[in-house]
Amino acid sequence: MVLPKIAIASINVGRAAGGHSIETKIKAAANAGFDGLELAFECLDLHSQALSPNATPYDALRAGAKDVRGLADQYGIEVMALQPFMRYDAVKEWQERFEDGKLWIELCGVLGAKILQIPTCTYPVLPSQIDPTPSHLAENIARLADAAAPHGIQLAYEAPAWGMAMDTWQEVDNVIKLANRPNVGHCLDTFHIAAVVAGDVTSPSTSYLKPDAAPLLKASLDELTTTIKPNEIVYFQLSDANAVDLSQKAYPVKDLDQPDLMTWSRNCRIYPCEEGAVLLSVDVCKAVFATGYKGWVSMEVFHADLYSKDPSVPDEWAKRGMDSWKKVVELCGLK
Repeated sequence: MVLPKIAIASINVGRAAGGHSIETKIKAAANAGFDGLELAFECLDLHSQALSPNATPYDALRAGAKDVRGLADQYGIEVMALQPFMRYDAVKEWQERFEDGKLWIELCGVLGAKILQIPTCTYPVLPSQIDPTPSHLAENIARLADAAAPHGIQLAYEAPAWGMAMDTWQEVDNVIKLANRPNVGHCLDTFHIAAVVAGDVTSPSTSYLKPDAAPLLKASLDELTTTIKPNEIVYFQLSDANAVDLSQKAYPVKDLDQPDLMTWSRNCRIYPCEEGAVLLSVDVCKAVFATGYKGWVSMEVFHADLYSKDPSVPDEWAKRGMDSWKKVVELCGLK
């Protein structure tokens, strides 16, 4: 059996705020055996500013994208996606953000990335700024899809577990069908699917799972396998999570106003099968692969430890990501 191509998110291998350069992260990903890099805009933006400090923001990003593409080619790794294009799908005043979206499409072309990832609107967008109706979401997504299509770029649409207009894969599926564009599909994420259905971040005594977590998640996943066709999935993100401190006392970036699930996601996401993982991420993996999906898989985690300035962070987290992927391959019977 031919395995899916495996990528790792650039923020997985050290945050830029920790002093980890994009070249160091690309090199770590390549050395660990990854086929691709899921490039976070944060990494591209900070690299671009450092590379072209006197350029306009748009020109700096264009130059930065060209440089990242060169580094990826140098280390033999593909930039498979640019993410996350936030604060767009549900906003009422979409025009300015749509213009930004056209720049992101251009950047994808420079990077060689064939995927632009779009999460539905989340905090800190204000409820008064959005129209959560599925028809409005579909119109905005279709508009950007039409701009991306001539460039051969797919839109990967995702509902974070704390999404404002929607927070489940089922709701995303409805909007995708309403948008009705061939280059729009799902970005499925093990954390978001499991956390919103089975997670209980306020109850550590229950191991961060609802008492009926297993049957609740099974019902959602059974529906997924009979609803989503493999060609409707643009790519698949893998992560789990460990224990969270909602007081955020030791976290490098604090925001006590953000939703609890966002705090959990931003500080505690680790790889599937790692010690301390509390979500049922492997169950999600089995369901998605049961659809027959064979496209890109990306290891995408967020963790407070990634802000460490320790130079071993990129290699350590890249190796952990590949070790996790190998366990997922075995547990899902993909060999």
